[in-house]
Amino acid sequence: MTIAAARDPVQRCLEDGVHDGVFPGVAAVVSKRGLVVFQGSAGWLDGPTGAPASPEAVYDLASLTKPLVTAACLFRLVGAGRLAFDQPVVEYLPEFAGDDARRGRVTLDDLLRHRSGLPAWRPYFAGLEPEATVHSRALVLARALEEPLQGNPGGKAVYSDVGYILLGRVLERATQLGLSALAEREVFSVLGLGDCGFADLVAGGWAPAPERTAPTGLCLWRRTIVRGVVQDENAFAMGGVAGHAGLFGSVEVVVRVAEACLDAWLGDRSWIDPAVIRAAWTPPPEGETWVGGWDTPSPTLSSAGDFISSRAVGHLAFTGPSLWIDLEREMIVAVVCNRVHPDRHNTSIRRWRPAFHNTVFSVIGE
Repeated sequence: MTIAAARDPVQRCLEDGVHDGVFPGVAAVVSKRGLVVFQGSAGWLDGPTGAPASPEAVYDLASLTKPLVTAACLFRLVGAGRLAFDQPVVEYLPEFAGDDARRGRVTLDDLLRHRSGLPAWRPYFAGLEPEATVHSRALVLARALEEPLQGNPGGKAVYSDVGYILLGRVLERATQLGLSALAEREVFSVLGLGDCGFADLVAGGWAPAPERTAPTGLCLWRRTIVRGVVQDENAFAMGGVAGHAGLFGSVEVVVRVAEACLDAWLGDRSWIDPAVIRAAWTPPPEGETWVGGWDTPSPTLSSAGDFISSRAVGHLAFTGPSLWIDLEREMIVAVVCNRVHPDRHNTSIRRWRPAFHNTVFSVIGE
């Protein structure tokens, strides 16, 4: 099937997602060997009376912050000799040490691979006023630094927002830059990306234009429909800039960062040292899926469907976006949407994602 002929079934999947209430709107890009082979959108940013979804529209990328900013900045700093994967966290965050001797063994790589022993999530924002201040940021960080370990460092991987809050703070301490400025220096400016970044609610600066930004539903804590500021409550309390969430951008931004990661994997040294990304993306232990900064397809019931190669890396985001890089096919599939609007409890995307990826790989993947 030609690329032109393949467009229709992939586009229909986007339109079906809107029709079936998976999300108000969606945009997707598929690239193969450096060429865009599909780009499409369907629906609206918030509803039929609002602006249409488009590949240029800005979305809250939520946990895609982890691979596209936090892990990417770490890769860059490791490649430059500024940091090392095996460095203990307490070298940069001595307040993390506490009374548990195991905490001194937690490395940056443990945070990166979700094997630090820290729990998945805690509502650090609970009990705080629903506003973003220097004080609320300090309180969230203090609570994360004091979080007890639930397992042994280097043990079983447990996907952890807490770990990435701390990893983001390590990057700030190591560079003496805020994470937003570091992302601008190491990711956005190097790759020539525009109209993306963190909506810093304390320091100000770049912010997504509300009329071009998809809303992310009702937040009961803030008692408002969230639009143009981060949906994640912990990240909001941190001022909108955090290692686990806070990045805003379009599907075109997502694909551009993914392409640069794939190029590094294939040997291009212009952004990330290939040896660094290959070390990070070594296959996970049997029975696990997490590699450095990224996930890999589950053996069964993967969100990436049934046809993606076992040598792939990807990530999902709570607000709806997803990104997969098939390393064997040299193929990228990026989706942005706001499945949390108007109801964050809408989980129909769990059925839509694998069906969409099955369609993509069936008609474009070979």
